[in-house]
Amino acid sequence: MQNLIYYPTFEPENETWLKYALIYLDEFSPIVPPRAYSEVSEQFRKVENETDLVKFVGPEQQHGIEATHKVIQEIKVILGDHSAYGTIFNIQNILETWTNPANWTQTLWIEKLTDHFIDFCIKNHFGRRVNHGIELSPELCGLYMTFLAETIAYQKQATPIIDSPVLDRFSTYLRAKDVKTAGVLQAANVIVQTALPSEIENINIDKVIKFRTSPGIAELRRSFNITVESFYNSVENEFDPYTYLESIKRTNGELTKEIGLFFGGVVSLGLGALILSKTDNPSKLEVLKASLEGTIFSIAGAIGINSAWKLSKERRNARKFLTNLKRLGA
Repeated sequence: MQNLIYYPTFEPENETWLKYALIYLDEFSPIVPPRAYSEVSEQFRKVENETDLVKFVGPEQQHGIEATHKVIQEIKVILGDHSAYGTIFNIQNILETWTNPANWTQTLWIEKLTDHFIDFCIKNHFGRRVNHGIELSPELCGLYMTFLAETIAYQKQATPIIDSPVLDRFSTYLRAKDVKTAGVLQAANVIVQTALPSEIENINIDKVIKFRTSPGIAELRRSFNITVESFYNSVENEFDPYTYLESIKRTNGELTKEIGLFFGGVVSLGLGALILSKTDNPSKLEVLKASLEGTIFSIAGAIGINSAWKLSKERRNARKFLTNLKRLGA
């Protein structure tokens, strides 16, 4: 997978997620202003320098303007309904969390936002201005970065990717809110079952880098990702998805074999993607769900999303990925 916009932080805070990315992702792009490059860890710079995985993307002024407008509108809605959003963020009192100075532990750099957003936050006692931008609670930073990532992804015809289940719930909520009968689109939560090295948390990241750069691995990874991409496209455009199942099974088997040989064993895990279906008929997705039994794909469920999220003729603009590395078993 490539053309992925990673958020909410400059780099994955979970080292296991980074190891997963080194094995399976072709490329992903954290949102890092050039001036903030010094904030990137030595380990992540090593990954950038020694592999082709990381390609930083710098936010443009228009991205910040669009994200500021959308997030302020959403905050105003949140202020009118604390309880619903408290459930999404798993916070009893979201306003208290935002306004408590002890929680202002993350910095949003000025290149990612606008003075209007900073003034709005200070006026509402959500944060404090600092040299680089504004310090806010991680929860409010995550909310803002959700809108910024979506804005950048749309402009670049990319897909947001995240490793935070909380922000995944929020971005799904944004897609599903205010759904009208005449404006509903069906989105399938597609799970692809893949594999990671056994006890990956104990494997030195240098060894994972060595695996990624080993002869033949890039070709296997790209072949697998191309066939998975074809499957997603078939769901989005109502082609025959079963055409790709055999090639996916083969390429997944080949890559899994190499992972097991190199690291000495594998465990299964499920990676989720929200894929917009061309069909507006939920029963067709149920048929697809039943037909996928016994393959590496499954559909965990389907939701109706607001048609506004299909912002262009490209249905892939409505995709999003969550890779929370939830293991399915040994």
